[in-house]
Amino acid sequence: MKNIAPLLVVFLVSIFLSSCTGALFVGELSDYEDDIQVLQARLVENPSDAAALRDLGAIYLKARQFAEANTYLERAFAIMPDDPKTLFNLGLANETVAKRETALRLYEKYVSVSRTSPYRRLMEGRYAWLSQRILRDQMKDIAAQEPSEVANTSPRIVAVFPFIYHGAEDRFEPLSRGLAELVTVDLANVSAIRVVERVRLQALLDELALAESQYMDETTAPRIGKFLGAGRLVSGGYNVVGSDNLRIDGAYAALESAAYYPLNEQADALRNLFAMQKAFVFNLINELGVELTPDERNKIEYIPTENLQAFIAYSRGLREEDAGAYGLAAGFYRRASQLDPSFSEAVTRAEVNEAMAEADKSLEELIAESSDADTPRATGLDLMGIRIGLLNNAIGSGFIPGEDAREPATESGGSAVLLRDPPNPPSANN
Repeated sequence: MKNIAPLLVVFLVSIFLSSCTGALFVGELSDYEDDIQVLQARLVENPSDAAALRDLGAIYLKARQFAEANTYLERAFAIMPDDPKTLFNLGLANETVAKRETALRLYEKYVSVSRTSPYRRLMEGRYAWLSQRILRDQMKDIAAQEPSEVANTSPRIVAVFPFIYHGAEDRFEPLSRGLAELVTVDLANVSAIRVVERVRLQALLDELALAESQYMDETTAPRIGKFLGAGRLVSGGYNVVGSDNLRIDGAYAALESAAYYPLNEQADALRNLFAMQKAFVFNLINELGVELTPDERNKIEYIPTENLQAFIAYSRGLREEDAGAYGLAAGFYRRASQLDPSFSEAVTRAEVNEAMAEADKSLEELIAESSDADTPRATGLDLMGIRIGLLNNAIGSGFIPGEDAREPATESGGSAVLLRDPPNPPSANN
């Protein structure tokens, strides 16, 4: 009997947790017979009852009856196009039939949803998550092609590689992403230039599995440029010499002439990193032969934070976000905003990554969450703590828990970041 007791506790705890988190799909439509009859009766009385149509669609979605779910949710959407529950469920329904672009257009409507609605965060998170997933899939498809099959490059389109760190102290390595992002954001303020966004470029680099030394290689650079349509590739390097001396250098490649042009080296105290980064950008723009307007110059001169430690934390967030570790990224962004409360970009990215971390789930889990979104939940309930406590009391302290043919909804057909189809997750960069 002693051996049975721990197993019994595990069994009971699993039942308890299941009751708290909710089931995913209830496989049989018959489980909803009473609800369906009530909702159908409402439709007999009023065929334009949008709430009844929406709730019927949600039921069919949970029961894996996707064609019926789309039908009812479409009808609800036609009557009540701004209802957040309809928008989110119809977005999920579109995803079940591989209509990701349509789902994206529905989720992006979160900006008009009240912040008090539980569906706003669900929509925002899935919008940002799905945007990145579509973009990465696009880069995967492009990388599988021959460069000759891809559109020609344009000298107006610029790609900025992660900066290469030449030092040995790990604490400065994350600046590789942060410096490149600052340059990318600054260039995006110039109307004569179109910039390849960081996420798109990183997705391609990951797909090609290139080492840093190959970014500007005479063989790989033209290939990268072709895949991105970029006629200008920018690479930078940096090192912290001693305890407080920063050096930044760089170059850009003009692919049509296969020529490489060095940029002036910047050297100063580490505390002047942001002034050096701005000097790097202005030097690059001058070398590209672009004349700035006063407004463009003012925008480039904007410095989002002067707190070096906050910027290093932000750079760590960029690295984790690029790796798909959205929860970790959000933590670093939050740390950055704590170190500098005026660092609004860090706050924005923290919120986006928190939402993406919540949305980084299977459709089954999201459909279950949609079903429970309107249900008030107790606050302060630490399910993991309960689980660990119960199991440890019973077992001992050694346990460690471990696109279909029909359109469900209509497809939505300056110095902007390049290729915003799909739209980018909202960020401080745009």
